[in-house]
Amino acid sequence: MWQRILVATDGTELARIAVDEAIALAALTQAQLFGIFVVDPVDFDEDIAEQMLQTGQSERQRFEQAAKVQNVPVQFELKTGEPVVEILSMAKTVKAELIVVAPHHRSSFYHLLIQKSVTNRLVEQAKQSIWIVNPA
Repeated sequence: MWQRILVATDGTELARIAVDEAIALAALTQAQLFGIFVVDPVDFDEDIAEQMLQTGQSERQRFEQAAKVQNVPVQFELKTGEPVVEILSMAKTVKAELIVVAPHHRSSFYHLLIQKSVTNRLVEQAKQSIWIVNPA
């Protein structure tokens, strides 16, 4: 079973569900849990990027509090960069065996036509197992 789990969050409701599922899995398996929130500066101007960093801080607090309730040890990183690169880099650094994510749906027309979602690219590029939490 997994000993090190990484969960990626972007602060959306779907990502929060993925975080909760990762915490429950870590509690069940007694795994060490890592979290990451990545702000992609390419997607936002400076004001929005700052708001996203604040969202990341809020998500860190939520993550740490929820894990504490389950007695799950956690480490959380707030990064700026390209999400897939940062997530895979952290997964490698912490030697995660499982990456937990929510399905990501980009709303811009550009992203729908040109760029695959973070989740899709993680599935293609990760060496670890990927768990895509899709709520019922």
